[in-house]
Amino acid sequence: MATPIETLLLLATAHIAIVMSPGPNTLIVVQNAIKDRRLGLVTALGVAPSALLYTAAGLFGVGALVSNLP
Repeated sequence: MATPIETLLLLATAHIAIVMSPGPNTLIVVQNAIKDRRLGLVTALGVAPSALLYTAAGLFGVGALVSNLP
């Protein structure tokens, strides 16, 4: 049976792999950038805060899990 740290590392590795793959945000930015460069930039600037928020929430969640380990 895996220890909690091994499980956490496995989940973190899977999370990083999933986050690195292009998703709907990347596709909409590319689609808009093909139409107009400025529109692509504005779309990217609109998507970036949500990505930062998602990353911060993930880091706080992992921090809470690690701090509660014996």
